This record gives sequence, C-alpha cells and structure tokens, in this order.
Amino acid sequence: MKIYIKKTMQIPEIPSEVEIEASTVRTLLDDLLRNSYFAKEVIDPKTGELTIDGLIRVHLNDVPCHNLPNGLDTELHDSDRLTLTLILIGGG
Repeated sequence: MKIYIKKTMQIPEIPSEVEIEASTVRTLLDDLLRNSYFAKEVIDPKTGELTIDGLIRVHLNDVPCHNLPNGLDTELHDSDRLTLTLILIGGG
C-alpha cells in the first residue's frame, strides 16, 4: 500500500511517500524516524519505544493521532496521509 507523508520540516531521510505492507502509525513512524536526525529525541534509549510527545505533532488523514481510537496503534490503509509537524518552542 502507498502512504503519503507531508512534513512541515525538512528531514531528508523521510520521503514524501512510501510503499509498505500492513502496518500501524507507530511502526511507520519508527521506521521513518529511527535513522533520522531526530532519532535521539523520539526513540527512548532505555526501552527503544517511540516517544514523540512534545517534539512532533502527528496527524493521520487530518486527525491528530491522540484523537484516533487506537492512537499510534491505528492500522494504516492504502492512500492514507501522515502529516508530521515539528513543534517549535521559543523562549528567552
């Protein structure tokens, strides 16, 4: 199946679309982010689990992942659209 990926930040390691077998949002994010610059921020070094809270906002077909019935464990379907938005935090 083909999944389309929209990014609001430039991460060269993440393509704009991927061909995958049956998968969940969590598995796809793990595959996409594990080898990226952000891996140290989104992969818990103790558990190896994906921890995106506070760094990246994830939407599946324009629905925030925390609003999906199964959250990051939601099954993906052909032509789904995953949107990744970097959460910018300012200070001074």
